[in-house]
Amino acid sequence: PNLNDYSNASIGRITRYTVNLSTFVVLASSRFVLLGKDQYDGFPIVSDTHNTGALLFGTDGTLLASCGESTHYTVDNGSNPNTYYQQAIYDGILKLDDPTTPTVNENDNIGAWRAQIVNSLSGKIIRINPATGDGVPSNPFYDASNPRAAKSRVWAMGFRNGFRMTLKPNTGGHSPSEANPGIIYIGDVGGSLKEEVNIVTEGG
Repeated sequence: PNLNDYSNASIGRITRYTVNLSTFVVLASSRFVLLGKDQYDGFPIVSDTHNTGALLFGTDGTLLASCGESTHYTVDNGSNPNTYYQQAIYDGILKLDDPTTPTVNENDNIGAWRAQIVNSLSGKIIRINPATGDGVPSNPFYDASNPRAAKSRVWAMGFRNGFRMTLKPNTGGHSPSEANPGIIYIGDVGGSLKEEVNIVTEGG
């Protein structure tokens, strides 16, 4: 309790607690980690910027969360000395290609390009079951054999830093199977000249 772990690679986590509605006290024993059970399961945090963002519930009851690509705000194509990429690789937060296993072709140490990789949670809007933390079967890249995989949880991808998002009122279906949580407006943080608003009308 007297130490801090600032300025180190880490993960973003989503945790659910139950509140006693009579006393408004959080029940510590009710803690349930939806995302981020270990270093392989959470949002990779490799920098002080462009990390976890917002949470919202879709009209269909699914839980959506945003995360930036977790890079330095300057040009970052991987191995940026202003980030904690070396520790992230050492800790297993970022994956590298395994030359001994040709079928495994994953390299997370590519900076901002992680936003374009479906097997990474970086630069994504995820959509999960709020009871389990698993991806929703109607997600666009869902893998029934691995519902906790990054791609199973991805709803939309390609964001620099979707720091804030909101749901357009009166949009969306009422069943998760419809693949329609509603229209999402995302404030994707820009650089020094421009900001960007993305409108997500469907998964992908």
